[in-house]
Amino acid sequence: MSEVYGVCVRDWLSVALRIVSLPDFNRVHGHDYVVFVCVEGRLGIDNIVVNHEDLARYLKACKSGIDYTYLNESLGTNNPTAEAVASALKKCLELKLSEARREYGVRLVLIVVCTPRGQCSYVRTDHKGPGNRSDNSSHCSG
Repeated sequence: MSEVYGVCVRDWLSVALRIVSLPDFNRVHGHDYVVFVCVEGRLGIDNIVVNHEDLARYLKACKSGIDYTYLNESLGTNNPTAEAVASALKKCLELKLSEARREYGVRLVLIVVCTPRGQCSYVRTDHKGPGNRSDNSSHCSG
């Protein structure tokens, strides 16, 4: 059995939004989110999975399109939830990680989007295929 190593980074995101489907949040308001991104892979010959600074730079590039924006417009939805933010970041990060994936088998495993009070939403990628859940999931903590 080969070992799998993980790397996580975090950053902040500030947005304005309005969630049309939730009456209590159907007005423009703002959120600061802390975002955690975790990847897994094999150790390379340099004993790293992916450079933390590279992963942080990928996250910064991916959040740049939504940081300090009105999420309803930047995500193109009436319900820009934290789950929608996680999904948008996932799509971008998958593209950014494609080179590291080829070289080290790096895969995105978890994106967590939390308010400062600790209310979190996440997207976890399941690499076992549809319908196959694993109890050995990866998690980041901050």
